[in-house]
Amino acid sequence: MSMNPDKIVDLIKDEILEELNLDPNTKTSISEINSHKHSSSMVLDLEGQIRLFVKFGAHFSGGHGWDVKSEFQGYSVADKMNYDENVYFSIKPVIYREEPTIIATVFEDGNIFHPTLKDSVKKFGSRNLDLSLEITSKTAKWLQLFVEEIRDTREKVKVEEITNFCKERFKELNEWSPNFKKLNISEKKLDSFLTELFSFYEGGLATVVREHADFGPHNVFVNPEGKVGVIDFGFEIDPNNPLPYEDASTYLIYLEQMQFNPIYSSEKVQQIKERFVFDLLENDAFREKEFLASYLKKSLAHVAWLHNPKRNPGPYFRDFTYKKWSANRIKWFAEVLSKGINIKNLI
Repeated sequence: MSMNPDKIVDLIKDEILEELNLDPNTKTSISEINSHKHSSSMVLDLEGQIRLFVKFGAHFSGGHGWDVKSEFQGYSVADKMNYDENVYFSIKPVIYREEPTIIATVFEDGNIFHPTLKDSVKKFGSRNLDLSLEITSKTAKWLQLFVEEIRDTREKVKVEEITNFCKERFKELNEWSPNFKKLNISEKKLDSFLTELFSFYEGGLATVVREHADFGPHNVFVNPEGKVGVIDFGFEIDPNNPLPYEDASTYLIYLEQMQFNPIYSSEKVQQIKERFVFDLLENDAFREKEFLASYLKKSLAHVAWLHNPKRNPGPYFRDFTYKKWSANRIKWFAEVLSKGINIKNLI
C-alpha cells in the first residue's frame, strides 16, 4: 500500500500536537524519508522542538514481516520496565493507527550502536573499544529487564514441543548438510541430550515468551547523553515457542558471525561477547540454564535456515562470514553432544 507522506502528516498532525501538549499551530516539516521492503518511514520536525520517527504505508513494519500493532505492543511493554533513567531512555509510541498503519515515536538525536561496534573491533584503525564494552553492558542489562517484563506473557508449553522443534531442525540438517550428516548423530543420543538439557524445567513445562525478535546492535540506539534505548520491535507471538533468552541468543549469534569476518579482530569481538553474556546472566545458575537452552534451539534453527534450499536465504546469507559460522556451529554441535553444553564452551 502506497501512502503520500504529506497526507500522513495532515492525517496525524493534530493528534500528535495534542498528545505532546504543543500549540495546535506548531509548524511541521518532513526532514527525511526512507522506503523499506514492508513500509516507509520519515523523520518529522515540529518547529525544531521535537522530532518524530514515523513508520507508515504498509501492513508490515520494519523488514521482517510483523504488523504495526505488535510493534506498538512491544514498545508499550518496554516502556513499563523498571530501568534507571540515568542509564536508559524509553522509546514510547506517541501515536498508533492500525488502519491506515502508522506508528510514531519520539526521535532523539543519537546513533545506532552497530557502526560504533563495527568501528571498535576492526583489525586496523579501530577506536572506542571501551565505549562499545560500556554500551554492551548497558544493552545486556536492558535485555535482562526486558526478559523479566515479558516472562509468562504466554501460557507455558510442554517441553516436548521445544525438543520436537530441535529434533526437526536436526532432521533438516541431516538432509541438507553433508557436513552435518557426517556427524552420525543417533536419535537415541539426541533424545538423551535434549532430555538432560531441558530437565531444569519443573513439571515438564517450559516458559515461552513474546520477544523483541530482531535484537542486535543494529536496533540499539544511543542518545547524545550515552543513554541506551531499543528500537524496531517485532513483538509477535511466534508459533515456534520462543524461550526467554532467544533475543540474547540472536545477539550472541550476530557477534559470533562478526568473529568470522576477516576485517574484525576476533579477540576484540570475544571481549564484547564475554561482557554481554557475563552482564546478562550475572552468574545466576538458573539464568544460565535458560540461556543455554535458548541458545541451542536458536542456533539450530539458524543453521538449518541457512542450509535450507527451499528457503533460498539469498546471496547475503551465503557469504564467507555465514558459511564459516555455520561450519563452526556444525562442529560445535558434535562437541556439545559428547561433552554437554555450558557457558565456558559457548563463549
